[in-house]
This record gives sequence, structure tokens and C-alpha cells, in this order.
Amino acid sequence: MNIFRIIKKSDIILAAALILVCTLLTFVSVSVPEDPGSSAVVVVTKDGELFESCGLFEEKIIDTGSNRIVVENGEVYMASSDCKNRICVRQGRISRPGQSIICIPNRIVIEIKGGESGYDAVTR
Repeated sequence: MNIFRIIKKSDIILAAALILVCTLLTFVSVSVPEDPGSSAVVVVTKDGELFESCGLFEEKIIDTGSNRIVVENGEVYMASSDCKNRICVRQGRISRPGQSIICIPNRIVIEIKGGESGYDAVTR
């Protein structure tokens, strides 16, 4: 039995069309940018008390004495810390509501609050 006699030209066209549609849907769902007018807010707490807050799309450097926090281009990250292991610095950048960076030794918590968190899935 020859496999090319089983697969027809229409099967190949159908498979190519499905691959193309799936690829396009992937690019559309991944490339939706965050709205610059978002109402997301960066909240920094130290020892459980509000230390400072600002808009996610502001450009700001927050110095807590032991940590340096940078807010720029809709992202927040811990630029430096005087704690021993610096896990908070290695955590990288956050940009969506609900994400946080925590420095346990210095008792610093950075959270992004407000705005729209977006959808994880859509069903009908």
C-alpha cells in the first residue's frame, strides 16, 4: 500500500489551511499590547505599611533605603537590594495586575493592582 494513494490533494490543502489559521490565531492572541491608559498602579509596602505608590506607566525610581525599585515602560523591577541572596532582583520584570515581587529579608512587597488583568481563557 502506497501512502500517497491514501492522502489526497484536498487533505494536504486542508492541513495547510488549519496550520495557517492556528498560526494566525497564536500571533493575534500573543501580540495584543497592554493599554497605555491602563489604571494599573504599583504599590510598594515596607514592613506591612504603604511606602509609596505610582502609576504603572510612570517613570520612577523608588529608593527604600535597602532596595531600589524601577518603574518604566509599563514594567516594574527590583534593580538592587542589600539582602544576602537577591532573589527579588533575579525575579525580573513584572507588568500585569496581580503580579508581585517580594524581598523577604527587607520586608518589601511590590504589587501591581487595578487595571484589567485580562482573560486566561474564553469559553462558550
